[in-house]
Amino acid sequence: MNSKDLISFLQICKVKSITKAAKLLFITPQGLSKIVKNLEIELNVPLFYRQSTGITLTEYGKILEQRAIHIAACLDEVQTEFNRMIAVEKGEIKFASAYGILNALSPECIFEFRKRYPHIVLKYYEYPDAQIDNLVFKGEVDFGLAVEPIDEAEFNKFSVCSHKLYLLVNKKNPLSKKTRVEFKDLTNEQFILEGTEFKLYHNFLGKCKDAGFIPNIIFETSGLSLCHKLVKQNKGISISVDYAIQDIKYENVVAIPFVERDFLWNTCIITKKFQQDFNNITKFIKFLLEWSNNKDDVFKI
Repeated sequence: MNSKDLISFLQICKVKSITKAAKLLFITPQGLSKIVKNLEIELNVPLFYRQSTGITLTEYGKILEQRAIHIAACLDEVQTEFNRMIAVEKGEIKFASAYGILNALSPECIFEFRKRYPHIVLKYYEYPDAQIDNLVFKGEVDFGLAVEPIDEAEFNKFSVCSHKLYLLVNKKNPLSKKTRVEFKDLTNEQFILEGTEFKLYHNFLGKCKDAGFIPNIIFETSGLSLCHKLVKQNKGISISVDYAIQDIKYENVVAIPFVERDFLWNTCIITKKFQQDFNNITKFIKFLLEWSNNKDDVFKI
């Protein structure tokens, strides 16, 4: 039995026809029937019931289907890991960042790294927070710039920087008179937030729950800039991070710090546990950590 035989078997299970499966696999029905027959001889069990109306899996076939799906997924992961290793050995690094992190670090760090290490090719992608962990776990990128919390059972974590979060309110809102705000002050407000693919959303919900209420979220978006704009129009209140507040300024929008000092936007570098480390990846991670430590920008609101 080999992996191609299992893939062929799974294709038959999917379309429930040897003729249709053979067409999709670009082989003859006779050739595919022979593969099935050889599997049945090797395993010493029947895999399909053959009837005039078509074929169905036997109980043995159902068990093999379950195991074959798992084996095929493992083989895909192995191939992905091999492809990643080959790319890194050639001097190519793939990394993904949650929206906003590179902006907070300054995109200049990418240009500086390329200037310092011209033989290393950087491939950079941006996604909502929640997708970064998944991409790293699947091995589709070498490492990620992620937002906490992180599952440290699955990932190695290197803290990069911590940013303050602020409440955004229109000057017409009575909250704008406050110098600091507590979550319990927000019970009856209407919120405009980044959506469920962003960890800020879930961290915010957790804080509201601790304060004893469920927030009234009237609008979700994928960008902080729209949150700022809608607050400007007095459609609701929002949460934003210091670097974005510094870049997006409206005269009638006030940014108020939280009394809860642990409500922060913490960013980190993550790599998959037990994955092989390569010199180029280690070099870039070290560079990013040094860059964040030496960064002169201080966000003042």
